[in-house]
Amino acid sequence: RKKKVDVAIRTARSSGKMNLSDCALSRLPDEIFSLRTNVTIDLSLSIDNPGFAYGEDEVTLLDISDNSLAGGIDERVSNLTSLQILRARRCDVAEVPWRSVVLKLDNLLTLDLAGNSLSVAMLELLPVTMREVDLSNNSLTRITGDDEPPVVLPSLIRLDLANNRLNKLPMRMEVPSLRHLIFAGNEIGEEFPDALIRECGKSLTTLDGQRNKLRRVPSLVGCKRLRVVDFGDNALIDVPQIGEDVIELNLVNNKLKSIGGLFAEMEQSPDFRSKLGELRLRG
Repeated sequence: RKKKVDVAIRTARSSGKMNLSDCALSRLPDEIFSLRTNVTIDLSLSIDNPGFAYGEDEVTLLDISDNSLAGGIDERVSNLTSLQILRARRCDVAEVPWRSVVLKLDNLLTLDLAGNSLSVAMLELLPVTMREVDLSNNSLTRITGDDEPPVVLPSLIRLDLANNRLNKLPMRMEVPSLRHLIFAGNEIGEEFPDALIRECGKSLTTLDGQRNKLRRVPSLVGCKRLRVVDFGDNALIDVPQIGEDVIELNLVNNKLKSIGGLFAEMEQSPDFRSKLGELRLRG
């Protein structure tokens, strides 16, 4: 363990990237929060950072995945003010200090907390710089605060909420750049929020909502970049309306009686050309 940690700290001092994954840690070592303490300067450490070692305030990547951090994420992580990527996959974490840590990481681009035991997330506290969020394989019952504040993430590209316990998605999400929305394996029984589709309609390419309890899905005709749609294993009674550029559609194990209206009224147009190459209706 000590050797792996020492290597990770030396690498962080020379590159600003700290990989402490799978180091058999039960808590984060104090040294990572004082990288310049008792360090002899080596001018060969980094071409990009000549003359001094990277300090904790210059670390851009922290990966603490595959450790047993049941005590939670150390609040001193908030001192890593340049952090762009934070990964803590499969760490036995039940709570995240959203206000005291995540809210203060103004440069964060990627947050990966997959495979933990989280029951609550607060996406509204994420910085507007966020591009990727992975909260899959937790026990989430909600992803915003109690009063359901708006989630404003204008740069978000990927949101993975798969395999949680969510029974609804937030009604107010400003995510105009979202390309990949994954919420498979939850308990969402309400109709998918129309407002969310309208918000990311110009950017969405992948929509994965399989293994939920959805009965209806709003029209997806306006999602011009949408290519892959998966609503298998739901309770849909009406076929979702899709645009002509969708290439893959999974509707297995629903309650559909027909697929009439799949392309809305577009199929009446002489210029209509569907790119649909794979349509699955039976498991």
